[in-house]
Amino acid sequence: MPDTIESLATDLNRIDSTAQSDRELLIRIDARTEFIVSDLKNYVRREEFLPVQAVTYSLVGIILTSVIGAVIAGALRKPKHFPPHQ
Repeated sequence: MPDTIESLATDLNRIDSTAQSDRELLIRIDARTEFIVSDLKNYVRREEFLPVQAVTYSLVGIILTSVIGAVIAGALRKPKHFPPHQ
């Protein structure tokens, strides 16, 4: 019978230490969750970002169109440094 009581005491100690480690784990998870929630307040919502995205893409499109147009215009221009044919 003492063997059973000792094994029960060992099991209870093991359960108590597991419960304590579970409490510590929950405290750490709670702290990390609070950090994530506070960090999310610093991000821009999609509704606020869409106008900025539209303006940026428009400006990039205009710049690329003018660069490509200048390259094409330069390629199609007749060279001026050659003498005319006679």
